[in-house]
Amino acid sequence: MVQDKYNLLEKLLAKIGNNAEVIAGAAQYSRQAAIDAPGRNQSRYDSSREEQGYLADGLNLRRQQIITGIHEAGATQLPQRPESVMVGTLVRLDQDGQTSDYFVLSYGAGNWIESEEGEVLVITPNSPLFQAMKGKKKNEEFSFSLDRRRMQYKIVDIL
Repeated sequence: MVQDKYNLLEKLLAKIGNNAEVIAGAAQYSRQAAIDAPGRNQSRYDSSREEQGYLADGLNLRRQQIITGIHEAGATQLPQRPESVMVGTLVRLDQDGQTSDYFVLSYGAGNWIESEEGEVLVITPNSPLFQAMKGKKKNEEFSFSLDRRRMQYKIVDIL
């Protein structure tokens, strides 16, 4: 597994940043809709002004959370030659002959990043998978349960 963690991190941050900009546009649209909505004097049952305002506030809050997460992920120390699985590592796992790659970061869980060797899934330290493999070394096996299924993995490589 020869992948550039810095390149993967850059791709992830760009992807998340694009999401933040989409949310910013939606918030701006909702804020304008709140301004343009009829007031209470026109209809006592129309609450669209307040609802659009609440939506804009929620979207702005989510955008700020994403920006904070981008800064957290960007500040993650990426270990150069890790001996065990920790935050900042890229891990290749084998499950019954199928390999999959995981990038452990403080933010961005659930995002897939395209790489030269295939897709990499971002997981966080709170994920059950990370908790099961934390501190494990190359060629070690581990298992964990998810939805009443016991899954067995082997660590193929750690970057």
